[in-house]
Amino acid sequence: MEQKFNLLLEEVKNDPNILGFWLSGSRGKGLITEKSDYDCVILVKDEVFTDYREKFKEREDENFEFFIKTMQTFQDQTKWGSDQRWNRYSYTHVKPLVDKTEGEIEKLFAEVSVIPPDKIKEVVSGYLDAYINQIYRSLKCLRDGNLIASHLEASESVSFLISALFGLEGRLKPYYKYIQWELKNYPLKDLPWSTDEFLEKVIRILSSGDKSTQQEVLKSIEPIFRENNYGGVFDAWKEKLMWMKTYN
Repeated sequence: MEQKFNLLLEEVKNDPNILGFWLSGSRGKGLITEKSDYDCVILVKDEVFTDYREKFKEREDENFEFFIKTMQTFQDQTKWGSDQRWNRYSYTHVKPLVDKTEGEIEKLFAEVSVIPPDKIKEVVSGYLDAYINQIYRSLKCLRDGNLIASHLEASESVSFLISALFGLEGRLKPYYKYIQWELKNYPLKDLPWSTDEFLEKVIRILSSGDKSTQQEVLKSIEPIFRENNYGGVFDAWKEKLMWMKTYN
C-alpha cells in the first residue's frame, strides 16, 4: 500500500492536469492504523474532469478510493449553505500534499474547516437553544414517569451541546470518531472540565440520561455562554430554566 501510494504521489506531482492532491479521512489527519485505507482527493483542470474521474475509478480497490474534483466543484461543495456542509469538518487539520495553485487550496481548507465568522452567533444560538430544549423535554418526561423518553431526549441533547461548545470558538463539531483526539490535541479553551471529565459526563448522559449530570452540565456551561454574549438564549427560557436547574 505504501509503495503504491508513493508511486501515485509522484504521478500526481508530475501530471500538469492535476492541480492538487490530499488525503481525506484518518490518514489526512495523521491518525493511521493498520486498517486505514487511502481516501485520495485529486483536484484537476475542468477540461479533464470526466476523463480523470473514469481513469481513477478503474484504479480503485479495497485500499484506495479516489475522489476527483475541479476547483469549482470543490468550492461549491464546501459552501456553508451547500448540501455537503456536513463534510466541512473533513478538511480540519488536513494539509494538501500537492498544491499547484499558489496556496489557494490551503487557503480554502482554512476557510471551510471553521464556521464562517458572520454565522457563528446564529449557529451557536441555535445549537444552544436546541440543547436547552432537549434538557427541558428530558426532565418533563422524567417528571411524568416516562423514563425511556427522558433518556432518549437526554441523549439527543449531547450533539447540540458539543456543537454549541465547539461553535463558541468558531469550530465545527468533530466527527465522533475523532472527538476524543480533537479534545486532547486541540482542547476547548472554555470547557470547565478536563477532556476526560467532560467525556465521562457525556457517556453518563448517553448511557442513562442521568438527571443530576444533565443539571450539572447545564449549570456549568451557562456562565461560559453568558460571558460570550449568549445570555439571551438562556433568558428566553425564563422560569423554565430555573425549574430545569432545580427540579428534584
